[in-house]
Amino acid sequence: MTTRIARTATASTNETKFTWSAWVKKTKVGAGQTLIYNYLDGNNRGYFQFDSDDRLYYYDKEGGTLGADLTSARKFRDTNCWYHLCLIGDSTDGTQGDRIQLYVNGVRQTMTGTYPGSSVSLGMKVHTGTNYHVLGTNSDSTSNPFLGVMSHVHYIDGIDYPATTF
Repeated sequence: MTTRIARTATASTNETKFTWSAWVKKTKVGAGQTLIYNYLDGNNRGYFQFDSDDRLYYYDKEGGTLGADLTSARKFRDTNCWYHLCLIGDSTDGTQGDRIQLYVNGVRQTMTGTYPGSSVSLGMKVHTGTNYHVLGTNSDSTSNPFLGVMSHVHYIDGIDYPATTF
C-alpha cells in the first residue's frame, strides 16, 4: 500500500526559489519512484524522483514551457543505505548550472540535461488554488509510488537554503 501525503497551498509564493530536503531509504531498485510532485495541470508541474535506472531525476514545466529536465550521473541502488537528498532551485542564479543543485549526503551531484532559464517560474513552486504538493507518488495519479522510508522531510518555499542547513 502506498502512503501519500498531500497539501494544497493557500497563499502565493516566490516562484523562483525552493529547497527540498529529506532522508530516504529505498527498498526497491529498477523502478520509477516519486519523492515529491507538484501539479496544477500537464503544463504546470514539477517533480523529483528516482527513475527506473535508479538515477535521481528532476523535471519542471511552467506555462507549457520546459524549465528543467535533469538526471543525476550517479545511480542509487543501495537498499541498505540512508541517503540525505537536498534539491535546491534558484532560477535567479547568474550561473545556469547552479539554478538547480542536488546534494546527496552532503556531496554535490553532477546533473545532465536542461537547466532553467534566468528568473523563470519553477514548477515546484506553491500556487494558490487547486494545485498541490504530494510526497510519495504522482499528484495526478497514484503511479510511481516511492517504495521505502522518508524522514525529516522539509520543503522551503521561496528560499534557496544551502545543503549544509540540514
